[in-house]
Amino acid sequence: KFTKGLSTPGEHAGKSVGEHAGVIRSIVVENFMNHTHLRIDLDPHVNFIVGMNGSGKSAIVASLIAGLGEKASSTGRNTKGHASLIKHGCDSALIQIHLANEGKDAFKADEFPETVVVEHRLERAGGGGYKLSTADGSYSRKSSKREVEELCNHFNIQAANPCAVLTQEAAKKFLHQGNEDNLYAFFLQAANLHCVREDLASTRGQCEEMKVKIATAEDGMSALEEQAKQAQEEYEGAIALKKLNEKLNELTRLVGWAEVDYKEHKIASLEQEVAAIDEQSGNCEAKLEEAESTIRSLEERQRQADQQRTALCEKLNEIGAMGKEEKRRLRAAQERQRQAADRIASAENSLGQVRCELTQSEKRLERKLKDLERNQQEARAKEERAKNTLELQLAELKTSLDGHASRVDALKAQTDAANEARDNAAAVASRCSQKLNESRDELRRLQSNNSDSLSRIHPQMPQLVEAMERSSSQFRSMPVGPLGKFVKLNDNQERFSNVIETALGGDRGLGTFVVSCKEDEEILRRLAQNLHRTNAPPLASLLNVTRRPLEKRFVVGRQEKQLPDFPTVLDLVTISDDTAFNAVVDRNAETTYIFPSEDVAQQALDKWKAQSRGYGQVMGYCADTNAKKFQRKGPGGDFSGREPSYGRGRGILTRDTRLLVDQKQMELDVATEEFNRAKFSAEEKRRAAAELGSMQLAERKQLKAATESHSKVRSELQRLSATTGHDMYEQEIEQLRSDVRDCHARVQCCAAEHAAAVAASQVEEPDIAANSARTAQLKTQFESVNAAYELKKQEQDAIAGTLRRATSDRRGLMKTRDSSAHTRKQHLAAIDKLKRELVDFIPQQLARLGERVADPQKRTVQELESERDKAKKRVRKQEAKHGGRNLNELQQFAEVTARKLKEKKEDLQCCQTTLVELDQAFKARYKNWKKTCKLKGKQAAQDFNVRLSRKGHAGTLHFSHEDEKLSLEVTRNSQDTGSAATTDARNLSGGERSYTTLAFELSMWEFCETPFRVLDEFDVYMDDTYRQIAVDTLLKLCDQQQNHQFIFITPQDMHPFLREREHQPRIVRMEKVR
Repeated sequence: KFTKGLSTPGEHAGKSVGEHAGVIRSIVVENFMNHTHLRIDLDPHVNFIVGMNGSGKSAIVASLIAGLGEKASSTGRNTKGHASLIKHGCDSALIQIHLANEGKDAFKADEFPETVVVEHRLERAGGGGYKLSTADGSYSRKSSKREVEELCNHFNIQAANPCAVLTQEAAKKFLHQGNEDNLYAFFLQAANLHCVREDLASTRGQCEEMKVKIATAEDGMSALEEQAKQAQEEYEGAIALKKLNEKLNELTRLVGWAEVDYKEHKIASLEQEVAAIDEQSGNCEAKLEEAESTIRSLEERQRQADQQRTALCEKLNEIGAMGKEEKRRLRAAQERQRQAADRIASAENSLGQVRCELTQSEKRLERKLKDLERNQQEARAKEERAKNTLELQLAELKTSLDGHASRVDALKAQTDAANEARDNAAAVASRCSQKLNESRDELRRLQSNNSDSLSRIHPQMPQLVEAMERSSSQFRSMPVGPLGKFVKLNDNQERFSNVIETALGGDRGLGTFVVSCKEDEEILRRLAQNLHRTNAPPLASLLNVTRRPLEKRFVVGRQEKQLPDFPTVLDLVTISDDTAFNAVVDRNAETTYIFPSEDVAQQALDKWKAQSRGYGQVMGYCADTNAKKFQRKGPGGDFSGREPSYGRGRGILTRDTRLLVDQKQMELDVATEEFNRAKFSAEEKRRAAAELGSMQLAERKQLKAATESHSKVRSELQRLSATTGHDMYEQEIEQLRSDVRDCHARVQCCAAEHAAAVAASQVEEPDIAANSARTAQLKTQFESVNAAYELKKQEQDAIAGTLRRATSDRRGLMKTRDSSAHTRKQHLAAIDKLKRELVDFIPQQLARLGERVADPQKRTVQELESERDKAKKRVRKQEAKHGGRNLNELQQFAEVTARKLKEKKEDLQCCQTTLVELDQAFKARYKNWKKTCKLKGKQAAQDFNVRLSRKGHAGTLHFSHEDEKLSLEVTRNSQDTGSAATTDARNLSGGERSYTTLAFELSMWEFCETPFRVLDEFDVYMDDTYRQIAVDTLLKLCDQQQNHQFIFITPQDMHPFLREREHQPRIVRMEKVR
């Protein structure tokens, strides 16, 4: 965008004003603040720049300050660098200031005639640069900020002085909102007195620094005098040093030849020690061979004892489990027997009560019959007695019949239970037989040496791996598996093979394949279905396939373990394939712990719950049980342990097949014993079922006979009842008979319950006796095995102690042998070294010390060296007094020290004189500066009052030069009858305050001799009356100062205020840019 002046050319008040050096002819900016391109041509005398707010008027003032090399903060913007002045979206900006360069005050007129152009380029990413050129651009060269400052000093341009270039922010700081300190600072800058104050402060600092240096020099003068005195004393004491050196030379000869005697004696002593070491080494080798033989024998015994102890431990665990099961069964049978005894007691109690009621009913019936006999005929009484007798027989037969029926039912239930127990025992025996056959097959397979890890997973697994490799082209990504192929136990971890195999899922888990898609899984299962059949279950029905992406090996976190004292599954194995490793990590192998025993597992999990408050979950497996799994959940979770659902390990990960064969042999023995026990139990259950069947058959025969007798008696009773008449006595008798029959029925029920309870109790007695016998047998067996285990443990501990002692003795012998060999080698090397040293040392001593001499006092080398060191210390002590120099040097040093002392005193005297003169000059300059401040303050106060009087006001400036404060006092005109003097600008109207500020600014212009002056928004807060007075005041000042250029910036239209003037100043109208 291009903007230019829109008014009259450079004339004012009808006079032709010449352009003086340093006057601004034009300003050109590019990409500066809100201007893309702007050029303003200025009149050499008076210029008004007008425009709306936001048209970029203040940017002209900022470009003038930044273009002449001043800091960006001097523009009044809240910025620390010129980069913030670059237009948004641009990388650089350009400022050109065209200055008049004519007359006798021209700057380098031979290079820049008439006009010198100062060009400052701003870079957002760098510091920018300066150029100086002519107006037409025919000559241009790079410049520096120093040269631009030199140009400003030459023209007396003060772009950073608010009195010369007053920005809006400077006016707010110093004038509109300024306090007394800011007003005084504005006064000092306007009068150029702030530079003098800074120079005076620098001079005062230099005076203080010189005083400190003089005081330091005075303090060091005494030390220099003491040094000169010591130099003279050293010279005098150097004579005694010569005698000490003679004694030192004599001791040096004695020490030199004493070293030769010492080395010769050392050689003889070392040769004797070598002979003794050779004799000792022979004895040590014989003892070492004997110790090696003993250790090998003990290690073999320890290995055998460890295997036997392991077998006994497993047997103890097995017997303990069997004992627990037998105790459980015994407790169950005893509980059933106790319940039967309770039923027997209840039945006996009920039977007694019912029999008592029966006796009473029979007595009442008997009395009623006697009455009948007295009142009726004897025959009828006899008939009734016969009927009563038949009813009693019928009741007894009914009771007997019910007892037989209940016993038949009880025997039937017992027979069914016995048959069920027989079938269960047969099933257990069948499973034990199957387990026994599997153990035999596994043992035969291991003994045949044809078994590998893949075959141990499943007999068809090698076929599947071969088929998968042959069909590799059919897969999108080759499946990875089985996992057991890539999992290997770490060294010395064979004892954990079964528990690790169980933790990884047994043969199903280690036989898992990993595929990346469903199509590969279908191909793999189809290959498994086409494998050759074997005796084992088909692999296709057991195949476990997992789909997951084929990723790089996971980086398992190294955070702190929950149980740092126990290893995890990942700590004990090495997994060679990355995908297999990731699949194992998916099974939480890095957080599954291995515990040595169940008690240790429970203690560790309880400790973890107490420390972590139970949040989270920890699980692991025990190595001393059948790979039992333990788990603790929180908070509030209980400790739980259970057998794995997929059984114990099968030795898939075991590398040493001999240990696996021994383990399988022990498992075979255990399986054989379990099968024999199950077979014996099945036979006992079968015999018990047969006996119960015979008892049930006999009881059924008795039930049939009782049923026939009951039918006969009931028929006879019906016959007698049919021939008997009924009267009132007969009805009563019949009611009593009914009561008797009810009592008989209840007696029969109670008797049946009693008989059933007795039968149930009798049935449990054989099982209790058998269980008790088996429990006692297992207890005896456990105690026997435990005693053998303890004896084997004591034997193993004794062997281990003997082995430790033998190993310690062997280490001691080996250490003694190695130490002796090392000592012998050192002695031989030392002897050889001493001999070689003597070959060269003796001639050197002869050449250095002269003929060989002996010490008459027979002192050792150490004693002679001590004497020599003492002599050296005395020599060094004496030399320390004069720095190790000779007599001539000491004499020269004493003379130089005295001369230096004299020169230092003369220099100190000169500095003291200079300080006095400098302090006097400083006081005179400071006094003159204070005087100048007061004179210029009075001048400013007078001018301020004169300019206010043009509006009918009066004012004065109150200076406090000691406190460096300045305050304004204004008395308003007589239009306000109640007016009074005020020092607070808030008591003035907006126009009065603005005019007062302008009067203060103009009063300071008398001190500032700069080529141009700039006022930004000089008429802010003024009404038209005050604005007219301000414009007239400014133009009158311009008429008085024809040699200066003035630039006034305002958002107001100046034409109404300038229409009465004959010659209009230049008015530049800014177009709106945003």
